[in-house]
Parts: sequence; C-alpha cells; structure tokens
Amino acid sequence: MHFSQLPARLQDLYKHSSNIECNHENADGWEDYIANFELTLADGHSLLELATWEASDEELDAAGIDDMAIVEGPAHAWRALGQLGVIDAIAPLARYVEGDGSDLWDEWANEEMPVVFGIMGEAAIEPLRRHIEDVSIGERGRISLVEGLEKVAQFQPPLCDRVTSQLDELLQLEIKAKRYDDIATFLVISLVELKAKTAAETIERAFAAQLIDETLGGCWGDTRRALDVEGMGLAADRRFNIDLMPERRRDRMEAMAIENDYRIAPSPKVKKDRSKALKKLQGKKKKK
Repeated sequence: MHFSQLPARLQDLYKHSSNIECNHENADGWEDYIANFELTLADGHSLLELATWEASDEELDAAGIDDMAIVEGPAHAWRALGQLGVIDAIAPLARYVEGDGSDLWDEWANEEMPVVFGIMGEAAIEPLRRHIEDVSIGERGRISLVEGLEKVAQFQPPLCDRVTSQLDELLQLEIKAKRYDDIATFLVISLVELKAKTAAETIERAFAAQLIDETLGGCWGDTRRALDVEGMGLAADRRFNIDLMPERRRDRMEAMAIENDYRIAPSPKVKKDRSKALKKLQGKKKKK
C-alpha cells in the first residue's frame, strides 16, 4: 500500500490522535468517521488496507506516522468500516484477529472486532453466519464472528429472533460435525446471553456430545438455570466441577489452543512496535 497516494482525508483519519480506548461492549463514544472524514462505501477497500497495514519503519517515517498513530490508526480504520457497513471487510477482518493473543494489540483487535461486525446490522447477519461456517478462518477469527452476530441482536433487538435462529442452526452443525474446538462453546455463550430458550434442546445436545468447554461456558446445570428451562435428561444436570470434565476437554485445556495454519496476523516486527507504542500510550494516560 502506498500511504502517500491515499486521499488526504484517509491519511488524516489514520494519523489523527483522539486518545481512543478499546471498547468491547458497544460503539458508544466512537467518533462519526463518515461525517468527519467524508467517507463513502467507495473508501472501503482503502480503509481495509489501513486496518490491516503492516508498514515498515521506512514507510512509517516517510508518512510521518508517530507512536500514537501506530496504535490508533488501524482502530480508526476498522471502526470506520463498521460504521460504513462494508460487508466485504468481514472475512478479512476476522482473519486479521488471528493473532496468538500474546500482546496488547492482539487483544484490542480481538475485543473490538465483534462490535465492528455488530454495528453493520441486519445486512451482516447472513455473511457472518456464512463465514462462521468457513473453517479456513482460524478459531479466534470465527469466535469474533460469533460474538459479532450476538452484537447485531444486542444493538438491534428486533433482529434477536433471527440471530438466535442462526446461532442455533450453527450449533446444530457443530454437533453434527463433532468438532471439538471452542466454536460450539461460544455459540452456547452467545445463545445464553441472548436468553434463547428456543435453543435449549440444541444446547443440551451440545453438552451431551461433550463439545462444550465448561471452564468457559459452565456446565449444563448452570446453563439450564440461566435460561430458566427444564432439561431433557440428555446431559448431566450438575454444577461446574473441573474434576468431572471429560478427559478430552481437560487434555485440551492443558495443551492450550493449537495454532491455525490459516492465521493472518501482523508480522512480529509490527506486533512488537505496536505493543511497545500501546504500552507507552497507556503510560502517558496514567500520568494524566
């Protein structure tokens, strides 16, 4: 990407400092990028490049990008993509969060991406569902998509039934495929957050199939009580006890997550620069 060839307003969006902070709950407090930088859908491709830009030191110096912009610039870009509703950016952004979670930058991107997807609204429901089914996207990316689908329902309650139906169907597919990753667990977490009683049978079947990581999603007994439903007797109606977890789940927890071959993440050099800049920025904020 040639930063200097972008329209001046997009350069300004990336470089301007507004002391933003990570917000994984909602988009409250995000500036109006569309109005402030005269954005249109035609800017979507350039914004996606900015959100995922791995610049060299030479490129950063030539563009006059300081430490704060290294941290805030990509966040400004992905927030703008959400406000514009650039549906084609969903899969690339999901792949982008496939870092290993080892630095603060991974955490920020991972925390905010569901909000970005969520504010895209109704038009994002089908694409989110389609990309959740795409196993070429790594686990962390697919989890952000699941949480993004949940956010759509939270931000627009009239869409809740439609979203919970999609989440229910996705969980049924996980059960049928017998995939022992954490996607089923996060589908259950989202369904419980949305109070989806209609999905109770599917959720219990997922527990019965031992697909749920109880250290994350609790056990069926706790989940049933949270939904205020009766069980069908398919899964043990008990409270969480790590000693009673299936051996496969305990082994997986001890082995940690397996890296995904399809991961797309910033290079170690860029990750180091961003992490360093973010820590420096946080230090400045604490002094104020």
